[in-house]
Amino acid sequence: MGALRRLLLARRTGALMAGGLLAVVIAIAAGFAVTRGFAPSAPAPGAAASTAPPAALPADTSSAGSPTAAASPAALAEAADKTSILVLPFTAAGDDPALAQLGDAIAADVTLALAKNPEVSITMPETGAPSSGKSPRDIAQAMGAAYVLTGSLSKSQDEVQIAARLIDARSGLPDWAGVFAGPADNSAEARAPVVKRIVALTLDHLRKAPPP
Repeated sequence: MGALRRLLLARRTGALMAGGLLAVVIAIAAGFAVTRGFAPSAPAPGAAASTAPPAALPADTSSAGSPTAAASPAALAEAADKTSILVLPFTAAGDDPALAQLGDAIAADVTLALAKNPEVSITMPETGAPSSGKSPRDIAQAMGAAYVLTGSLSKSQDEVQIAARLIDARSGLPDWAGVFAGPADNSAEARAPVVKRIVALTLDHLRKAPPP
């Protein structure tokens, strides 16, 4: 009976020693994981959440997409050096729809040709703006243009007479005026000679005119 008690006591003592050794090993392993940066990322239950603000993103200093980006001084100076001109639709005498279309086409061709010149700034007429009863000078002044180019067409048999005038918006006086003959054909090739003459005369007088 005494031998049995000693055997049981020895086994209990061995189990306790083995359990203590296992706890020591677990504790050492946990400490090693913390020092090596393997600590769990989740906060412990009851821990306060961090209130540090998120890092601010770097400010975008680019002005390419900014709707309020100011024009550069060079662009403003370039615009100031250009002479502004308003080209009004060329009116047609009578109620001839084909003649009216030809007048619109000539005015559009002249506008496009003048717009390609770096010395000229085209002022576009306002769509739907009332112009009845207003002189070309009044329209140009309202639009802020220094000059206004007007024209009218009349038909005589198979020939069309195109009258054109360049008016100084400051004085209201014509800077130049001319009458050109052209075919009634409303094609780009037929319009080209008249358009070239009107554009050439306009640019020549604008270069000789005093600055606005």
